[in-house]
Amino acid sequence: MGMTRRIWGSARRGSLRRDIRGNLDSWRLDHRRLAPSAERASGTISSERINRLASTGGSASSYLEIGVEHGYTLEAVKIATRVGVDPHPAFSRRSLPAGLTVRSMTSDEYFETLGEDARFDVIFLDGLHTYGQTYRDLINSLRHLDPRGVLIIDDVVPSDALSSMPDLTASIEAQVRRGVTDFMWHGDVFRIVPLLRDHHPELRYWTVVGRGNEQTVLWKVDPHRESVAVD
Repeated sequence: MGMTRRIWGSARRGSLRRDIRGNLDSWRLDHRRLAPSAERASGTISSERINRLASTGGSASSYLEIGVEHGYTLEAVKIATRVGVDPHPAFSRRSLPAGLTVRSMTSDEYFETLGEDARFDVIFLDGLHTYGQTYRDLINSLRHLDPRGVLIIDDVVPSDALSSMPDLTASIEAQVRRGVTDFMWHGDVFRIVPLLRDHHPELRYWTVVGRGNEQTVLWKVDPHRESVAVD
């Protein structure tokens, strides 16, 4: 049974809020196995974009993905060393492809354990879709981004007002009341874009729109200047 059918079933029973809070992770879990190699993976729009960015630089050898869920993007990235971080990855972690590591923990916990010298050429942020968490992931990631690396932030353009609500449960409840059957949740990640413009002169960014998977790509214009979080 797909997640959409489960949500509608909960709505009819009047238990939507309780079921979302208690069962969302199990609803997503399917224990599928990742493709044995990136070449054999079906891929996503995100993985296509990441692979183009990696090949443009010509020397990307390390990749970090925050928020992997089912792993469709992670398995299709053609970078030798890949690290995925998610507290509840929805795939089997047995027999992972060569060069791929999955850390089953929150992004905050992961960055606390990461050595200061760890560097990644490409970082993809697709974790919890809230401004606060994504911005914290961004600042932590920039400390470990190679000076010539790129970072991609997902879900920066919500599809409508309901999908931009920062609380997942409230967003789904509002969509159910409106009769929506194709649930979308982008959260309030979009708030990061004007923050980059106004408070991070050490960064340059470009927001990609038009293919149904809007993302912001950013890089350091001044690799020697530290990115400090804005309160």
